[in-house]
Amino acid sequence: MPTDKTLVPFTVVKFFQPDFVVETGTVTDYPTLKKLAEKQVSSPNYIYALKVTGTFTLIKCGSAEKQELPYEKTLSEAIANRPVFEWKNMEGTLVGFWFPDYVGGMNLPGFHLHFISADETKAGHVLEFEATNLKIEFDQSNSLEFDLPQTEAFKTKIFDLSQGYNKPAGPV
Repeated sequence: MPTDKTLVPFTVVKFFQPDFVVETGTVTDYPTLKKLAEKQVSSPNYIYALKVTGTFTLIKCGSAEKQELPYEKTLSEAIANRPVFEWKNMEGTLVGFWFPDYVGGMNLPGFHLHFISADETKAGHVLEFEATNLKIEFDQSNSLEFDLPQTEAFKTKIFDLSQGYNKPAGPV
């Protein structure tokens, strides 16, 4: 378990308060969830946090390869040979965000969801799933705040975006 002093390279955090809820009764997969969610949002210009709970007949998740300082691999390189996990008949929750296209320089546009099992023993970046009877909660956001590191390493880092730091690599 990380301590309060543990640092992470990037995080998106939201105090989740659902604005509306949709429940499905039929089998749903990731593309179907995306279409359903996009029909529910009031505007494509806001940011939406999602919380999706249910029983997943299939859930496939990936992770990134662990790196050590000086963290020289790009995102594309770190997930090229990532571990992929597949579980069946698992209760759990998907959490994540939908970002508009215009924030593409700051975050990946579209959906980015992560899974955590109900028993909190399995988790990862969602690649595929199939499920029934999902409860989908939406929290619309009208603000975005950035906190940047106050370290010498960040201050002097030259980010080479041509290497793919901000490009999606595979399903997001």
